Amino acid sequence: GETVNYRADGTPFIINWSIDPVTNADRVVTHYVAAQEDVTSKVRSRNLLSAEKHVDDALTSLLNSPADQAEAMQALAEDIVAATRMLTSAGVVAAVVEDDYQRTTISAGQRREAGDSALFPFSMPGSSVRGVVEVSWMSADEAAFLDRAGLERFASRVGTVVATLTESQRQRATAVRLQNDLLPKPELAAPGFTVVSRYLPGTRGLNVGGDWYDVAVADQRVVFSVGDVSGSGIEAAALMGRLRLIADIELHRDAPVSDVIELLDGVCARDEQFATALFVEFDRLSGSAQLWSAGHLPPICFGSAGARPLETAVAPPLGHIRGRSVRPAPFQFDVGAGLIAFTDGLVERPGEPLDDGLARVVALAGGARQPETLVEDLFSARSMASSDDVAVLVLRRDS
Repeated sequence: GETVNYRADGTPFIINWSIDPVTNADRVVTHYVAAQEDVTSKVRSRNLLSAEKHVDDALTSLLNSPADQAEAMQALAEDIVAATRMLTSAGVVAAVVEDDYQRTTISAGQRREAGDSALFPFSMPGSSVRGVVEVSWMSADEAAFLDRAGLERFASRVGTVVATLTESQRQRATAVRLQNDLLPKPELAAPGFTVVSRYLPGTRGLNVGGDWYDVAVADQRVVFSVGDVSGSGIEAAALMGRLRLIADIELHRDAPVSDVIELLDGVCARDEQFATALFVEFDRLSGSAQLWSAGHLPPICFGSAGARPLETAVAPPLGHIRGRSVRPAPFQFDVGAGLIAFTDGLVERPGEPLDDGLARVVALAGGARQPETLVEDLFSARSMASSDDVAVLVLRRDS
């Protein structure tokens, strides 16, 4: 086993010891031989690798977590303390993380004034975040035996991990703010309709930014749209904003939906990106409606007779239509009828066929309920394992 031994001068070191039997020619044990090996460097290297792996794993988990900036950093500080314990059992351990930009200080563990202490600061060039790992309340012997070189290297790794998490959290917060600024206000309105919309950002990393919804009213025509830009993060949010804005301007000018789709397809093609989109046009006087889909999931129509997906010919996604004709599917939308348009984050679950997710939405829409309640039910039934962002638009024709 491994234990601490002491040299003649009192210096501690870690040994790996064993006691082995020695037998004679008749295989009778005659005596035992004890052996020991100085494994101080080997053990410290092993402990350092374990500590670094612990904070690396914590970072990976937090990058894929829905936790906000403060929650994520608090969790990381606690993991830093736990990892430090892999390097030393002496005294008590504390970790402090300060963000000069956010003007926040987060701490974990504990510190005591009595006894010896050692500080191991960490930072990264160009980052506003810095901090320190402290081992305190040590005896003189514990302080002398402390693996200071290992703790200094560990602190350097902690600086990289903390800076990485901080930058990721800031990018995600920026993407969320940009997404929310580019989307229309949740209180969408259209004469003769009850409209309820909601957007939920992705729960992992930078999985935010690509989904949108909107409504445009021009005379007796009302056009609802839902779309999803591929990818995530700030670039996806920026392209989403451009597509939504172009569609909004053109539809309010009473441009044909097919022309709007052609414009959006050109924008995506020039950016070498793609997006799916759904447009539903209603005539408020007659109740007649048309549906266009560019690679998008079908909407769910619901009413007193139940719920069902609306069938239509699905064109390629925006960016890949390239002059092809996108034909609408006509349908009748009478007073009292409702429609759910959504992005794929609402129905996708890891390892599950997409049809199962669509069936869940149909089942929820089949019961009689108000649009507000239906939106709540849809988000409650959404899989927590899904990391994608979600846009949902529920409408009901009232007159």
